[in-house]
Amino acid sequence: MSFATFFKLDLKMFHEYKIYYLIVLIVLVYTLILRQVPSQLSNTVGTMLIFFEPSLIGFMFLGVLILFERNDGSLNALSVTPASLDSYMWSKVITMTIVALVSGVSIATLAFGFSTRYIFITVGVLLTSLVYTFLGFVAVSRYKSIDGYLSIIMLVMLISILPVLDFFNIFE
Repeated sequence: MSFATFFKLDLKMFHEYKIYYLIVLIVLVYTLILRQVPSQLSNTVGTMLIFFEPSLIGFMFLGVLILFERNDGSLNALSVTPASLDSYMWSKVITMTIVALVSGVSIATLAFGFSTRYIFITVGVLLTSLVYTFLGFVAVSRYKSIDGYLSIIMLVMLISILPVLDFFNIFE
């Protein structure tokens, strides 16, 4: 199977599992939160939410999709085909990154209008998405069920939020 085939299957899975709707809901909730934040905190909270979204997509959704594929037997079927592991992985990475970019830019636009610096948002979201997507591959390889994977999701997100808490001087 080629990269294009895997990519189409990933997009189809996003549709089948209603992940697009969940991401739209998250974008709307984040936008509503940002519109309620006092103006002196809006840039800080906005940055936090805009960059939390790609980490959530890259880590959580990737792991859940892979576990769905594992439970469906899709990964076993792929192991006996001439499909390339590189094509499989890169299709997931590209899919997650595109969705993260669209959601991050959407949050920025809906919350702050068109006056934002999209180049910085795009580069930041891209890099964040790549890091957490590859981290998701490593983390999900150890788990057979979503229940087990949820514990590592919580741990990784807790560790990831620590620098943000320090930024708000919570530790002082």
